[in-house]
Amino acid sequence: DLRYHISVLASDSLEGRKAGTSGEAKAGEYIRRTFARLALSTYSENYYYPFAYLHNKKHDCTLEIDVIEAVYERDFTLLLPVDEANVSATVVFVGNGYLKLKAPVVFDTYKEDEVKDKWVMFIEDNPSRDKSEVMPGVIERCDEAKKAGAAGILAVDFDKSSGGELVSHEYRYYSGYSLPVLRISRKMADRLLEYAGTSMAEMLDTLHHTLNVRVGIPVSVNASIHVKNDSIRSNNMIAYLEGKDPVLKNEYIVVGAHYDHLGKQ
Repeated sequence: DLRYHISVLASDSLEGRKAGTSGEAKAGEYIRRTFARLALSTYSENYYYPFAYLHNKKHDCTLEIDVIEAVYERDFTLLLPVDEANVSATVVFVGNGYLKLKAPVVFDTYKEDEVKDKWVMFIEDNPSRDKSEVMPGVIERCDEAKKAGAAGILAVDFDKSSGGELVSHEYRYYSGYSLPVLRISRKMADRLLEYAGTSMAEMLDTLHHTLNVRVGIPVSVNASIHVKNDSIRSNNMIAYLEGKDPVLKNEYIVVGAHYDHLGKQ
């Protein structure tokens, strides 16, 4: 029985069961019919319990360096969602954005007007670091730059095996952040550092000797960001089986599971 249920819910015809899609609706209908066949009781009509939730949809995100226009989700992507942002500023590369990893972590501190009204660029996760060291969170490093008046953050997506391409595209789900935070590829970082006469390879070599790095990049980086929140409707499926014990029937055992999934991959 378990194998049969899994074969239905994991079948290609349900297309991955992403929330709000027809595939998820088919899965819900299968569950409804199964509940009915088992004669389970329902709290609501036909076992469906509808709800709506906000789904962040990336929209109209542009990034320009001098006369070069970057390609969204190839050269850059959003790291933290903001509803609206338009920033045009030069860049300061600050290495990793911290001064010490061993507990307690010491975050970078910025001199007066050092990063004010500028993009702060740091390496999101340096794979050459000691694996026993805990990497400070991106948000904490962003907060330090934000307090110093930074206009925005460019976090370099670093993966030696990627050939400099953008590897990670996922959001960090953190609401209410007012500063635009973009993840850029290593290739884009190299392109920026060319304006300062250096490269990521040289910067990584420097970071082996000192974490206090400052490189001003005299080029204007222009970003326009708009994130539209779309509402998606879906259904929870709720059924119950009443117990027979005169005392214990007044208590509940709740069994839950997701029947939606990631969609087509």
